[in-house]
Amino acid sequence: MPAQAATYSAGLDFQAQDQSMWQQGGAGIIDYTKFIGPQWNASQTVGGITHLATPEVTLVPEICGWGICTPAVTIPAVNVGDFGAQINGSTSGAIGFDVDFHANTGAVDVAYPGTANFAYPDPDQLIPGAGTLAIQTAFGAGAGTSLSTEFPYASLDLDFVFDVHANGGLKVCVFSCLSQSFPGINVDKEFNLVDIDTNTVGIDFTVLDVVHMQAQLPDSDMNALDTTLNGAGNLVAVGRDDADPLFDIDVDLDLIATTLLGLPALTQEFSFAGASAGFTLLDVLIGAEVRLVQTFTFDPSLMVKLDASDGQSVTGAVGDSLLFNTFMGGDTLVTPTFFLQNNFTNLTQLVITPTFDLEALKAHLKLDLPGIANDLGVDDIDFGFGPLFSCHIPGNCSNGFAFNVNVFNDSWQIPFAPVVGDAFIVRVPEPTTLLLFGFGFALLGASALRRRRQDQA
Repeated sequence: MPAQAATYSAGLDFQAQDQSMWQQGGAGIIDYTKFIGPQWNASQTVGGITHLATPEVTLVPEICGWGICTPAVTIPAVNVGDFGAQINGSTSGAIGFDVDFHANTGAVDVAYPGTANFAYPDPDQLIPGAGTLAIQTAFGAGAGTSLSTEFPYASLDLDFVFDVHANGGLKVCVFSCLSQSFPGINVDKEFNLVDIDTNTVGIDFTVLDVVHMQAQLPDSDMNALDTTLNGAGNLVAVGRDDADPLFDIDVDLDLIATTLLGLPALTQEFSFAGASAGFTLLDVLIGAEVRLVQTFTFDPSLMVKLDASDGQSVTGAVGDSLLFNTFMGGDTLVTPTFFLQNNFTNLTQLVITPTFDLEALKAHLKLDLPGIANDLGVDDIDFGFGPLFSCHIPGNCSNGFAFNVNVFNDSWQIPFAPVVGDAFIVRVPEPTTLLLFGFGFALLGASALRRRRQDQA
């Protein structure tokens, strides 16, 4: 039954899943799992075993007369034995490639639950067909409001499978049975050929011992724990992979200088007879760390369309006052349809942080002593010295600085299915009822006037 009170509430739960983080529409998602190669499971039995037995034979039946019975004369049943031969075998297995491929172009999930509340005048405050009828609306976001993302990735796992099983046997029966099993096969092996995951595979290379570079695709997935509802009622999520930078580049300045000047390297390492030692007079590196940071903002605006059974329809934002021409007398059914307008923004940036590392005068020595010395309680020698001076930016010398480069910045609407709420009734007094009320008030007024005049007389 529709609500007949002057207030109305509707629980709403807007959900959007697997939406693209780069454009309007669904994300590209591939989940492919397949075995390529023959698979079998078969069994067969050839031949048969027959059991022979002679039945019980009655030679002279039991004879009874004049109260006296002679016993029957019989030949008892005899189990002769089993006769025949039987071969059985079974085999199962799979030989081929097991493919497991998954990819995602970047997905976004949004949950936006809450409660819409309406308030409208009581019947005694309305005049049929006269003036306007205002429906006050409000919305409160509920628990479970969240925005989560999955950063683009791809993974491929390719395995070679050799899984073969076979067994069989022979059974021969002459009076009694003799069984013999054949040598069986029971092999279950799996060899990994390819295992690639873009979230874990990195690149590490050095150019002429001078430039060292590391690269790693970020894994900056965000979930509800990373999401905040800001003062404007917007969902904001920030993703940053602090484990590994997108790029980490270091250039060895002291090695460049000594190479150009024809001097020996300022860092040396030595190994001899189980001992190792090294020293660094000066080590200077400059470079940069490049990290990928994504900021997602979901700015929702809940709208409602109110369709009245008298043909009127009003659309507006939940939170505003929606106006109808006052309905004629009686009950008018109002059906709300909620839809979530929104503005979703993806700001993807490269955060570039210049780095500087300087260390002066350090050394180390390691000596592995023979086992007999360890047995006598003498430990191996392993100690280091320095650096006497170090400077790292960002670090002990300065916090450094960083600058941002926008690589993607765009906005669009995430589509949500509209929600049709339960209808509610707005009741307006009938015109005849108002006439009766008016006539009654007129009689009361005339009676009061007559009494006042009598009092004055």
